[in-house]
Amino acid sequence: MRKRPTITVGIPTYLGGSHLIQVLKSIYQEENISLIENVIVVSDGRKISPSVVKKIKHKKLRIIQAQEREGQSSRINDIIQATKTDLLILTNDDVLFLPTALSSVVSEYKHTKSEMISVATYPIKPKTLIERVLKASADIKRDVIGQIAKKETYLTTNGRFIVLSKKVYKHLSLPEKLVNSDAYIYFHVLAKKIRHSYIEDVVCLYREPGTLREHVNQVYKFQMSFNENGKYFTKRFLRNKYKVNKAVLIKANIRALVRNPLYVSLYFLTFAVVRVCIALKVYDMSGINEGFWETDYTTKSI
Repeated sequence: MRKRPTITVGIPTYLGGSHLIQVLKSIYQEENISLIENVIVVSDGRKISPSVVKKIKHKKLRIIQAQEREGQSSRINDIIQATKTDLLILTNDDVLFLPTALSSVVSEYKHTKSEMISVATYPIKPKTLIERVLKASADIKRDVIGQIAKKETYLTTNGRFIVLSKKVYKHLSLPEKLVNSDAYIYFHVLAKKIRHSYIEDVVCLYREPGTLREHVNQVYKFQMSFNENGKYFTKRFLRNKYKVNKAVLIKANIRALVRNPLYVSLYFLTFAVVRVCIALKVYDMSGINEGFWETDYTTKSI
C-alpha cells in the first residue's frame, strides 16, 4: 500500500477575477488540507487584481504572473516546472472542490497503481434555461460512463480535475497553444500504457455555460480536439479511443428521455442548433483557432 502522498494543486487562469476567491476557499476547506504542499496559480499574461490577491492569500499559495499570454498549455507547463510533490492536481479557475475531494484522490491512489486519475464532476444547481438543458446532458454522460467497462473512455477526463503522479507529470510537456489540454494528457497517458483510473463519486462542482454562445465555444473546442491531437497521435489510435458503443449511447439517451422528457428534448434541439451555428460560423472562433480559450464569463458565477 502506498504512503500518504504529498499534493500540489495547479490552477491556470486568464481572467483571474473574484471567482478565484470561491475556488481557493473550497480548496482551503479540504478535510485533508495538510496533504497539500502548494497551491500554484499561474496567470496567463494578465495581472490578478490586488484586491483578489489579498482575499486568497494563504501560506500554501504561490502566484506566478506570466508576462505574456501564451495559452493554457503553456501555463500548465509552468505549473509542472514548479511542482515537486508526489501528485499534481490540475484544475480550472471556476471549479469548486468538495471537502472530501482529497480524501477520494488519496484513497484511489493508495489502493490502485494508477498514475493518472480522472474524477466525476457535476454541475452546480442551474440558474438559466440553457444550464438546465446542459445539466440533462451531463446526466446522460454520467450514465454512459457508468456502462463502460473499466471506465476507459475519453469521456471520463476533463480539465476540471486531473490527477497526475510525479512519474507522469515530470515527463510531460504540453505543445504550445494547445486548445484541449486534458484530451492531450489523457491520450499521452494511454499511448505510454500508463495506468489510468476513474473515481465515480463526484469530487468537484462547476457551472454550465449560461449562454448559447459560450456553449458553442466549448463544443467547438471539443470538436477541434481530434484534428489537434492528430498532430501527436495516429488517427487509428484516436479513432479507437474516441469510439463509444452506439448501443450504450442510445440506451442512455432513452433512459434520460424517460426520466426528464422536457430538458432532454431541449438538449437534443440544442445539440442540433449548436452544430448549425458551428457549420455556418455564426460566431467568431478565431481566438480558439489561434490556441486561446475564449473566456466563459457565466461559468465563473460560482
